Amino acid sequence: MADTKDAVAAPAKTTDAKNLSKWGQVVAALWIALICIWKFYKMDPSAIEVQDVLMSGLAIGGCFSPTFVSIWLDKIVDITKSRYAPDAGGGPAPAVREEK
Repeated sequence: MADTKDAVAAPAKTTDAKNLSKWGQVVAALWIALICIWKFYKMDPSAIEVQDVLMSGLAIGGCFSPTFVSIWLDKIVDITKSRYAPDAGGGPAPAVREEK
């Protein structure tokens, strides 16, 4: 008799875009952080410019902006769909004709 473990096929491993995007963002943020730390370490602390610190922070924040924009857009779409869904009771009221 065949073993039941052999009869059930394992699901195919797939690579999804969300996982790849997440890890790409993490690697990019670490890369920018390490370069900035190395740059600041090599320089005299009094020679570090405010613009360098701000730009490194903006670059790290920019790595994650696609995620935040996607979350905001999903929420806007959900709100819009729920507001104007026919069964939600939202949106303009249907015209009612009174017969005489």
